[in-house]
Amino acid sequence: FCPDRWQNFCRDYAESRWCVLPVGSTDQQGADASVQPEVPTQMANVLISRLFMDQIQREMLRFSRSGGDLSLVYADLPKRGEVLNQMGRAALDQLDAALAASLREHSEACDSISHVAEGRYALLLPGVSQLRARLLADQIQKTFTHQVALRAEALIKDAPACALGIACINPGNGTSAQFLMNQAEDALQNALQQDRGHICLAGGASLEERASLVHSSEKRFLFFGRNN
Repeated sequence: FCPDRWQNFCRDYAESRWCVLPVGSTDQQGADASVQPEVPTQMANVLISRLFMDQIQREMLRFSRSGGDLSLVYADLPKRGEVLNQMGRAALDQLDAALAASLREHSEACDSISHVAEGRYALLLPGVSQLRARLLADQIQKTFTHQVALRAEALIKDAPACALGIACINPGNGTSAQFLMNQAEDALQNALQQDRGHICLAGGASLEERASLVHSSEKRFLFFGRNN
C-alpha cells in the first residue's frame, strides 16, 4: 500500500480492523527479492499489544452481557539475561519457542494468545475462573519442561521453570482491559522475582505460599475452632 491508497482504504472501510506498518523505503530497485525489510520491533509490539487489548475489551463486553469469568495469564522466563549469557541466543530462542508451544497446547479455539514483549506471552481465557486458571498454569509449567526436553536437550541444561502471572476478573464490574493487563503484569513480576519459576496471582502471594497459609488455617480450625 502507498499512503494515498491506505487513506482511501480507511475511508471506504471505516469499520474494518486492518492496520499497517511501515516496512522501509520503497526505493529498492534491483534488491534481492528474498530479503524482506525489517519491521521495527518496538512498533510491532505496540501494535500487537493494542490489538490484544481490543480483544480483551470485546471479551469484557461479551461477558458483561451474559455473565461469566475472564482470566489472563502472562508467561515469561525468569532471569532472562542470565540465561542469555550462560546458554547463548540459540538456547534462549528454543526456550521461548517451548514457552509459546506450551501456551498453545493448553489453549482452545475461543482463547487468544499474544506476544506482548520479547519472550513474554499472554493467554486470554474467556469463561475461565481463577481456580481453573491456577490449575491450567500448573499444566503449562509441566508442558514447558517437556517441551524443553524435546526441543533442545543438548543446548539447555538445568533450564529454569517458566514464570506465570494470573489476573482474573468478572467483566461485569466495569474493570478496563488495561487494568487487567496491568494486574497480570504485576503478578508476573512477582513470579519472576522468585528463585525459580513460580505461579503468582494478581494481588496475592505465590501459589506455594498461599497453599501453605491455607493448610495452616485448616489445621488451626480443626484444633481450636472458628473463633480462635
